[in-house]
Amino acid sequence: MNQNPEPPVLDLKPHELVIVRAILQKLIPEIPVFVVGSRVRGFAKHYSDLDLLIDNPEELPLRHLCDLQDEFGESDLPWKVDLVQMPLLSDEYYKTMSKRMVQIHPV
Repeated sequence: MNQNPEPPVLDLKPHELVIVRAILQKLIPEIPVFVVGSRVRGFAKHYSDLDLLIDNPEELPLRHLCDLQDEFGESDLPWKVDLVQMPLLSDEYYKTMSKRMVQIHPV
């Protein structure tokens, strides 16, 4: 019997998601962003970081990454945000991650 795995579930409170989306909309409005890691695998603790996969064909300029990190760091989010860029991932690692990820931007 072949069973499909359960779909990923996003482990963020609604007000946290609003903050994350507002920052992404402000700084990278057209670039798709996915949540990966423990916050979609069901292993998140209240202090677990948020892993965001930026799905852009080219690496973002360093200035954009710094701006994103600054905005997330100055926000009211209770945990750290880690940014992962698509061009820096191996195909194998991406295939593994793509099984459990949730697009949160743009919406």
